[in-house]
Amino acid sequence: MDNEIPTGKNHPAVHQAYRYIKEYIADNVIGVPMLLESFASNAIKGNETAKYCLDTLERILENKPVGERYVFGLAWTLKYREEIENE
Repeated sequence: MDNEIPTGKNHPAVHQAYRYIKEYIADNVIGVPMLLESFASNAIKGNETAKYCLDTLERILENKPVGERYVFGLAWTLKYREEIENE
């Protein structure tokens, strides 16, 4: 397949997704602990999305490396949450 992303190269949109997450964190400094708590309590109940989002958000907050699919998943979840809250 000619349009495959070469091994070791990030998807071009991952930087936008990561930037979105960092801006979300900066704009919601007070709400981030509640978001972490929400992800944690749902992860305990077996919600896999919450578990992955919790782990990813914690890694980003600690400036640890994160795989691009986890960045996309967290960005999508935060975007969806934002849309629901604005309805």
